[in-house]
Amino acid sequence: ILESGDRDFGTECCDIFHYDLTYERGDRTVRIQGTDTLFPEDLAAAIRLLQPLASRTLPLIVAQSSSPEDWPTDPFSLGEVGFDGTTIQAEVSYGGGCAAHRMDLVIWGGWMESFPVQVSALSTHDGRDDPGDAVVSETRTFDVFPLAVAYAEAYGTGGDARPRVILRIWDPETGQPGRTLQVDL
Repeated sequence: ILESGDRDFGTECCDIFHYDLTYERGDRTVRIQGTDTLFPEDLAAAIRLLQPLASRTLPLIVAQSSSPEDWPTDPFSLGEVGFDGTTIQAEVSYGGGCAAHRMDLVIWGGWMESFPVQVSALSTHDGRDDPGDAVVSETRTFDVFPLAVAYAEAYGTGGDARPRVILRIWDPETGQPGRTLQVDL
């Protein structure tokens, strides 16, 4: 259980996140307070991944050795896709309305050696057998941090400029790359 009480949980000040986290499991309680600069690196990395979940932002999935056939492909329409500096926003529409649908953005197929580097991105959809017949339209948000980590592992972190990657976004209706999106990591 994460509780914030009247604390400044997850707020940003001067590019430093302040946390007051309480974790309860059975009869054991652990409390963590401070800024992300004080945490051990493995805990700081975990917090960077978990913090966006509180705002309904999912990390994109980097599964370079996978292919589109490995992911759920229930029908949906992909509208506008944009990048705001840390997250990708995708407008989606699908049939349903009676169950929570799972949607992910998956990076697959490996790095394409070009300048800038390109990767294939696939939007996945698992409708979970939703019997509803309403048309649901919403914006899904994906954090690019996992892609930045994968890029650093493949190419290093040298230089002051943020690395640029071009996402080749596959159209869910045609199963082919339909558009590109420039992302600065």
